[in-house]
Amino acid sequence: MPKAATKKTKLGHKNTHETPASGSIAAPDAAKWPRSLLISCVLIGAALLAALVAILLLSNTDNGIDLKSYQLETVSTNAAREKGLSDRASLGPNRGMLFDFSDGANGRCFWMRDMRFAIDIVWLDSSSKITKLVKDAQPSSYPTSFCSSENPRYVIELPAGTIQELKMRLNMRVDFTR
Repeated sequence: MPKAATKKTKLGHKNTHETPASGSIAAPDAAKWPRSLLISCVLIGAALLAALVAILLLSNTDNGIDLKSYQLETVSTNAAREKGLSDRASLGPNRGMLFDFSDGANGRCFWMRDMRFAIDIVWLDSSSKITKLVKDAQPSSYPTSFCSSENPRYVIELPAGTIQELKMRLNMRVDFTR
């Protein structure tokens, strides 16, 4: 067992510390570290933490989804938007419907009336950032509507599972231009 050693400092204060047992390594005493070294370690740690936070924030906003390889049927009239994908048997892979609300029409709510298959629904603002996602909207959900709190510039309906497959998240930018 280690024995306590007492030593007088220059100012006459007693300083008691444990002497490590034979063969063990003593942990450095932080009180004996130079103040500048402690400050440097704290600053480096803070910088690393700030870098990690920045990376996480950027990964949620700047990663884009490229839908250029998707064939998106564009609908921009009220009648075409109301019909949407209703009465179709299916929606093939890499296909979807792009609802364009550049005319200022309200595109906040979508329903599954007369749908025969599940879809994913993606709401986008004027800069093509995702503002709302609905995964696996089922035909049986009608008459329930799926609504966004904001009026979108675009809404895209895609085959169910696309949101998960492409790892879509809120605030991601979607590129669907050709």
